[in-house]
Amino acid sequence: MGNIKMKAEISSTTALSLIIFFSALSLGLFIHAFLHPERYPFRGCHIVIGTTTVVLSTLLVMALLLRTQQLSSKLKEKELLQAKIDWENTFNTITDFVSVHDKDFKVIKVNHSLCEFLGKSPGEILGKLSYELFHNLDEPYENCPHLKASKIEHPVTEIISDPNIGVPLQITCAPFFHEDGTFKGSVHMARVQTAVDIKHTKENNFIPICASCKNIRENDDNWTIPEEYFMREYDSQFTHTLCKDCQKKLYSDFM
Repeated sequence: MGNIKMKAEISSTTALSLIIFFSALSLGLFIHAFLHPERYPFRGCHIVIGTTTVVLSTLLVMALLLRTQQLSSKLKEKELLQAKIDWENTFNTITDFVSVHDKDFKVIKVNHSLCEFLGKSPGEILGKLSYELFHNLDEPYENCPHLKASKIEHPVTEIISDPNIGVPLQITCAPFFHEDGTFKGSVHMARVQTAVDIKHTKENNFIPICASCKNIRENDDNWTIPEEYFMREYDSQFTHTLCKDCQKKLYSDFM
């Protein structure tokens, strides 16, 4: 890829140099014909001057357009590079443990927080199988959210309590796909489940919910829609999508 880019830059520079050379040559011919009309007897020097002017103008416009294209290309490269740097900085400032796994469970991206949690450098993590790295197993973990997400094609959240990890983790696994819709991999976001989190979960095993409208009754006998309740009580965020049954029901013509 780098060689192709370098060749394109050399080709563009060569073309610009040739245009500038012929522009200078045409300009010199124009000046010479203008100053020495006696050397151009055919119809005076008008044909030479006119032709030279057209060629010179065309070459100058081509040079201007080519240079503009070069500057635009360099500007886009700088913007893309800056966007990549900004994305990397954001990725590495997230305090949750974030990693990206391909469809075969290989870890292909990790942030600084996960490296610090595992006490390993990125080079010691990337390319490793997730179930070997995190669970010291030869096959996927029993409640592997990556495996579940690949099957249901929707984000999955699991509480993983594995002695090999050392602390219970709440892991959200969001799948991503190829252009043809096949499973490509998933993004994992994990955080440590503290004693307060675990106690809060145990104390709220039973949540009174209306059998009709599905609103939730709180301790003060007020009723709240589920989204507001879980966002407040569990510090969760909702994202809306459609299950396969509803997709068929609502958009059967497109399925």
